[in-house]
Amino acid sequence: MNAQVMDPMMASIETLPGRAGSAALQDRRAIAAKFVDARGKLDVRHLWTRNGHRYYRVNWWTGIDEGDASVLRSAFVSVEDADGATVVTDHTRKAA
Repeated sequence: MNAQVMDPMMASIETLPGRAGSAALQDRRAIAAKFVDARGKLDVRHLWTRNGHRYYRVNWWTGIDEGDASVLRSAFVSVEDADGATVVTDHTRKAA
């Protein structure tokens, strides 16, 4: 893995190779905390920012190191700073 482990929290938000700078560390930590039950390697991709909300596509991958990559889970989320806290809102559709 190319992500550098800086503290214990970093291990749970390890990103895919080449994607370490794709989302702010604070946002990645907040997303990892929101989805504490999610398994796999976290891949957070910034999509756009509007009116103080940062929107991300989030995938949790398995099989990266073995060469058999597949997405275990995917989410569409927004992150905003409100009252001194980072707030993550899951906008993923629950049903089609």
